[in-house]
Amino acid sequence: MTSLIAAEHVCVRFDGDEVLHDVSLSVAPGEIVTILGPNGSGKSTLLRALLGILPVAEGRILRQAGLRVGYVPQRLMIDRTMPITVRRFLSLPVRVTDTEAAEALARVGMAAHGPEQMTSLSGGQLQRVLLARALLNKPQVLMLDEPTQGLDQPGEAAFYRLIEEVRAATGAAVLMVSHDLHVVMAASDRVICLNGHICCEGTPRVVSTAPEYRALFGLGTQGALALYRHEHDHEHRAMLDDFLVRAGLAAVGLSLATGPLGAFVVWRRMAYFGDATAHAAVLGVALALATDLPIGLGTLVVALAMAVTVAGLSARGWAMDTTLGVLAHSALAFGLVAVSFFPNVRTDLSAYLFGDILAVSRGELGLVWLGALAVLCLLVWRWQELLTATLSEDLAHAAGIRPDRERLVLVLALALVVAIALKIVGALLIAALLIIPAAAARNLSRTPEVMAGLAILIGALSGMGGLALSLWQDTPAGPSIIVVAAVLFTAGTLLRRPG
Repeated sequence: MTSLIAAEHVCVRFDGDEVLHDVSLSVAPGEIVTILGPNGSGKSTLLRALLGILPVAEGRILRQAGLRVGYVPQRLMIDRTMPITVRRFLSLPVRVTDTEAAEALARVGMAAHGPEQMTSLSGGQLQRVLLARALLNKPQVLMLDEPTQGLDQPGEAAFYRLIEEVRAATGAAVLMVSHDLHVVMAASDRVICLNGHICCEGTPRVVSTAPEYRALFGLGTQGALALYRHEHDHEHRAMLDDFLVRAGLAAVGLSLATGPLGAFVVWRRMAYFGDATAHAAVLGVALALATDLPIGLGTLVVALAMAVTVAGLSARGWAMDTTLGVLAHSALAFGLVAVSFFPNVRTDLSAYLFGDILAVSRGELGLVWLGALAVLCLLVWRWQELLTATLSEDLAHAAGIRPDRERLVLVLALALVVAIALKIVGALLIAALLIIPAAAARNLSRTPEVMAGLAILIGALSGMGGLALSLWQDTPAGPSIIVVAAVLFTAGTLLRRPG
């Protein structure tokens, strides 16, 4: 029988260490193949190699032309800061109709759960929703990576019976990673015992009695489981129709970018990442002054360099709390020292730290709007892919999305926002302008799109409210904007919707 997908003499290495050695297997149409093995045996690595997520060092992966794969990851940890309903989740990365979503949910016994938040689901319900999503593209092969992890035995049994029903109804083959030898094994056509290499292979009964299996699991066991007061040099009550209008428009324009970008900063827990990039902006000011470049351009170059550096270190597995702390504060200190070599800008240093939105010129206003719209368009363009990669990099890989490319999109967007926000709230408060409106919006949202939209609204209200507070009490405008945002966050927390 022709195989849908196969591995031929596959070896996978990480940093020179061989994780899989000379592994060969195939999956035929309609077949259920279960892969067993202890922790660290390479089960998930094999599945990810078959999906094309991981490269193979030797051997090859063969897939039938146009093969449709449905993938259920080992775990999906959705941050509670991301509001996303079951129905919205099913439309990632490709949007599906209500009818298609309803049919998929009904098939897995979750028909009434479409409006619910993903974070409110139990472990068993979450696995059923992941299965429903995997079924939407009518897969020829279902790949499940320990789908019953964290479920009790009745939950495992129910989920595995569901897999049998799906196989019977769709004819899809199933390739599943599991520690369980009870219910799953009874429905498996073949079982492969893996520990870096294939130890044994056969039917459930044969595998359970093989000496190699017993050596791994034992007999009868399933495998043990940051205020400065800005002294304005102008009268607040003069020229109200000029500088205040520009300031207000700048605040509103900036919120178009900080709202949705801030949502991703919150969802991906990138607050320190934002601080490091923002603090580097002061070093960008020094670069611009030294080279006679426009301040915005110098800031953009350095912010982008910092963002790319941080992203690169993160991808290499560096301990990011310490690394970001060193980079953020060092960049700020180097920037302040560098700027001090230019005496003509010393009296304006506060503007770079806390912003001077009341001094935004018409040209700067245009740049703010141009930059903000560019960021907004970029995020809208990549919205589905960014959401999918934020939820799960494995799900993104399985859907043909490159998570590293989506991270680069966010890095570019963040660097651009830092460059245009420096004049408005300053290097020390840029991260706050990203995080607080988005966090406030989270309290009132049920979908990612609503959260991003509310973050834009709250950011704009914070900008207008901060300007009003600055006019009324002669407070520094940049920090006043953040104060209003914090008040709105507190109010949103008190009004938080359940679920």
